[in-house]
Amino acid sequence: GNAATSYKVPINFYTAIVAGSGRKKTPLQNTFAKQPAEDVLLKVARENENAYRAWAVNPGKKEEKPPKPIPLDLKISDYTSEALVITLRKSDEMGRSILVSRDEINGLFKSLDQYKGGKGADEQQLLEIYDGGSFRSLRVGDTTRSFERCSVNILGAVQPEILTELLRGGDASGKWARFIFVPIPDMTKRLPT
Repeated sequence: GNAATSYKVPINFYTAIVAGSGRKKTPLQNTFAKQPAEDVLLKVARENENAYRAWAVNPGKKEEKPPKPIPLDLKISDYTSEALVITLRKSDEMGRSILVSRDEINGLFKSLDQYKGGKGADEQQLLEIYDGGSFRSLRVGDTTRSFERCSVNILGAVQPEILTELLRGGDASGKWARFIFVPIPDMTKRLPT
C-alpha cells in the first residue's frame, strides 16, 4: 500500500511452478501448500459437515427452515465463476483466503467459460479478483451475489513447452503479468522436511 493514497490490497499470489515432466512439481506443491494446511483443512471440513448436519436434521416446515449453510472453502481445484462468488462471500464473512491449487495450471485456464460456450467472463473475473476488491451481481430471479473483499491465491504447475504455447498470443489482458513464475532447475534436489 501507499500511505499517501491509502491504497491497500490483499497480498494475492498467482504462482506457476515451471518445470519439465518428472521434475517433482507435485511434491513441491504438496510441501508448500498441502501439508502445512492439512490440519486446518480437516477442521474446516468437520465444521462444514457439522453445520450441514445441524441444518439437515432441523425439524419444521419447509418455509420455516433456515437456508442451507454455505460451506467455507479454503482450498479448491475447480470452480464456476458463480460458485466462486458465493464462496468468496463466505470467505469475506469469515476473514479467510482461498487457494486455487491445480497440479496442471493449464487445466484452470482451459476450464474458464466452459459452461458458457466461451462467451462468459471467467477470465476477467480471475483478473479482477487479483486486486482483492469487491463484487456485486444482480440477476433476475437470483439472490444477490457479492463480497466486499477477497483474497484468492493460485498455485499450479506447468511444463515450459505448454507455458510457451499459453504465452504465444502475448499478454494483452495482463493475466500472465499477475503471475510469479518459479522455474525448477533440471537438477532436482530433495527438499528438507
